[in-house]
Amino acid sequence: MKFYTILMAVADDLQAVSVDEALLDVTNAVANLKAQAQSRSHADALTHDYAKDLAEMLRSQIVDATQCQISIGIGSNLLLARFATKRAKPASSFHLHDADAENFLAPLPIELIWGVGWSMRKKAEEKMGIRTIGELVTKSKTALTAVFGPKTGEMLWGAARGLSDQKIESSKKRKSVSAEINVSF
Repeated sequence: MKFYTILMAVADDLQAVSVDEALLDVTNAVANLKAQAQSRSHADALTHDYAKDLAEMLRSQIVDATQCQISIGIGSNLLLARFATKRAKPASSFHLHDADAENFLAPLPIELIWGVGWSMRKKAEEKMGIRTIGELVTKSKTALTAVFGPKTGEMLWGAARGLSDQKIESSKKRKSVSAEINVSF
């Protein structure tokens, strides 16, 4: 509970993914940090990474409250934030800036794109010779929609460029509840 209480204090919107994972929109908190720095006339106020500062502040507060280390990925959209989180592990933070997205994503296998599973990866490789996001980015939207259909083709085209319009779903209705129990004999 401490984990989510700390996150809610700074989040404009929050989606609980699991007991130990959340997606946050912290646009206003970052803007407030920047405005405070500008009001104090800091020379680097325009170029400083306030999102990274906020992430490190959150990491520190959560460690103090729970004694648990966390990883934080920062991006201008959920796609980039998820990739940044993978890079931040273990126990760090990483900001994947839009300008760096294509180069960062290029060497990664396409199955790291959310929604790309075994069958889509196989289809991409067999029909288009695509294994990496860098190879995916060379394909036109028309070519991708011809092979994967309009919705998936457009999603892949955008994902290869670090683009996503996926939103945080703070009020998403739960479809199921599951539990796992480990018993040792």
